[in-house]
Formats: sequence, structure tokens, C-alpha cells
Amino acid sequence: MRIRLSSLLQPRSNIAARALFSAISSGISLAVMATAAVLTHSRFVFPSLGPTAFLFFTTPTAPSASPRNTIIGHAIGACAGYFSLVVTGLTLAGPALIFGVTWRHVAAAGLSLALTAGFMVLLDVPHPPAGATTLLVSLGIMSKPLLLGVLMLAVGVLTLQAIIINRFLGIPFPLWSPLPTPEVDSKKARINEKAEKTSNPNSSKRTGRAAASAERAELVEMSPARRRALFGVLLALLAREAERPEADQELLATLASAAEGRYPPTWSEAQRGRAVAHDLLEPLSVLALLSAVKQGEAAAAPEAAAPDGGE
Repeated sequence: MRIRLSSLLQPRSNIAARALFSAISSGISLAVMATAAVLTHSRFVFPSLGPTAFLFFTTPTAPSASPRNTIIGHAIGACAGYFSLVVTGLTLAGPALIFGVTWRHVAAAGLSLALTAGFMVLLDVPHPPAGATTLLVSLGIMSKPLLLGVLMLAVGVLTLQAIIINRFLGIPFPLWSPLPTPEVDSKKARINEKAEKTSNPNSSKRTGRAAASAERAELVEMSPARRRALFGVLLALLAREAERPEADQELLATLASAAEGRYPPTWSEAQRGRAVAHDLLEPLSVLALLSAVKQGEAAAAPEAAAPDGGE
């Protein structure tokens, strides 16, 4: 029998219930790891497991919490940290927090984190806690190859717990790869659409020509009264835009150039542009709209008289 707690993932779910689930699940999983460390006298618990557990039980469906990102991310961090120790000659130096941090430790820490971040992005397996793992290794806290094996085993055990706990409670936790997201789905749809157009360019051309033909037909069928009304509305919008305090300077310059010599030369370009909008565009827009109304009434008059003639 499984309990269904998938509603906890909804943004508007009970925040107290989500907090309780995260606290109990994280606490149990880390307690199991600590118990294993006590029983086996091994380092089955270390700092970077904490943020990994937090991701598992707070945002279980996020890509960074998937088993693939978790295991590969920590593996990249461990390898990058050990590589940095080898390059800087610190494999036998001991923990930097005990024996002191040197310039070589600075180089090892910087190099390890740079490699970890770069490879996680390159392989598309982001897992932020892996940044802590690589510093644990590059600072000599877990620098022996055997300890790195224990580290990866602990990561695997914690991941297995996350799969069992989340799925038992009805939360769609992935078994390996991240769950599909809406962004990924839309990206795939765009790729498929592009591939379809590439494989059959004639269909896209036909579709484009059909749309253009429909637009032209609509313009042709538009009555003169409607075209005149649209022209009047366009002039009114241009006039209104030009008279705004924050009007576009290019628009004002264009209007000002249409009335050279009409206004005093001491006026600025913005003043001349606004004057053209007020003295020319506004009256023209009113005339166009009035003309459209009259033409529409004239066209409608015969239609209204037709029933009378029939009687």
C-alpha cells in the first residue's frame, strides 16, 4: 500500500506539510547514513550529502535531484578534486583545515571547482552539492582513493533511499534521468517542426503562400469606408504618440522634416514634430474618420431601402 503525497509538489500545497515531509525524510535518510558510518567505521556521512538529501526531498522532480545528475555530479567532483591534488602535489599533505591552507591548496581548490562546474555543464548533469564534494577532496579531507570509493558508495545508498521513499509516497521521482519539463517538451516540438519543414520545404512554402494570399484577399475585399477609417485611426495614433512627453525622437524628426519652413526656425525638432502632429495629423484623422462614416452610411442606405422596394 502506497501513500499518495504527490500533491505536496504543487506550488499552493500546504507549506507546513511540505516542510514536515522534507524534515522527516531528510532526517531519516541521513540518520541511516550516519548509522552505517558507525557500524562500518567508514566515512559514510560527509557534508555534501546534506544538500543532496535536501534536493531529494524538497525538489524531488527537479533535474538537479535526479539520480543521474546526483551520481555523475558527485563522481565528477571526486575525480576533479583528486586530479587537483595530484597536479599540485598534495596527495600526501593531509587535511588543509588541520595542517593549514597553503597557496597550493588555493590552486587545488580553484582548479577542482572549475573542473567540476565545467564538466557538469558540458555533460548537462548539474548538481550543486557536487561543488562541496570536490572541495572535500581537493582540500585533503577525503583524499585517499579508498575514501573516494566509500564516498561514491554513500552517494549511491542515499540515492537509493530517495527513490524508495519518494516513490513509496507516490511522488514521481525518476529512476535515472530527469523527468521531462515543459521547456524540454516545447524545445522538442520546435525541433520536430523544423525537421518537418527541412524534410518537406514545399509544404511550408505552400502554407506561407496560402497565408499571404489570404491576407491580400482580405485587404482587397475591405470596403473603401473601412480602409479610410483605418487610415484615420492610424493618423490619430501617430498624432497621439508624437504629442506624448516621452515621444520617440525618430518619429518627431520624421514629422518635423515634412514641414520645413512652416514653423519658426528657432523651434526645436521636437517642437516642430509635435506641431505637425497637432496641426496636420489630427485634422486629417478627423476628416478621414468622418468621411468613412459618411461613406458607410451611403453604402448602407440602399441595403436598408431594398426591403421597402420589394414590398
